[in-house]
Amino acid sequence: MPLFRLDPEMERWRDDMMRMWNRMTQDVGGLFAAQPAHYVRDVGDAILVEVELPGLDPQAVELEADPEGITVRGAWPERPEDDTARRRGAFSLSVNLPVNVDPDRATANFRHGLLTVTLPKAVGPRRRLPIRLDAAAAPPLGNGAAATGDRHVSP
Repeated sequence: MPLFRLDPEMERWRDDMMRMWNRMTQDVGGLFAAQPAHYVRDVGDAILVEVELPGLDPQAVELEADPEGITVRGAWPERPEDDTARRRGAFSLSVNLPVNVDPDRATANFRHGLLTVTLPKAVGPRRRLPIRLDAAAAPPLGNGAAATGDRHVSP
């Protein structure tokens, strides 16, 4: 016999909260259970991003790219509550890339639940930026004299 009995409405509320908690904490990753696994590799002249999306229809996946990263959005289909082995619900995955890329030349392929995005690295001439040093603000050089003149720094 329980020590105390909850009002039936409170019991329903508690049960609902427990179901929500169980959904959030299913799978590895707790609150991030819906976050798909992803891998980023530098393959020479491009960055390759692979995102595991098992059970998703490719038409249900949205992909956006910019020079610094990609965003993948979608939703796994709703499943019965007793099906805790598979993911469910919406997700949004943003991936920052290690180098700038050219999103206009990016390609994406979806096969057997694996989204593969190939993002060619951005190409452009490196330019030298002149920096004018103020003699009064420059730190002393090894012999105590202040530095003056133009310096060039490659970004």
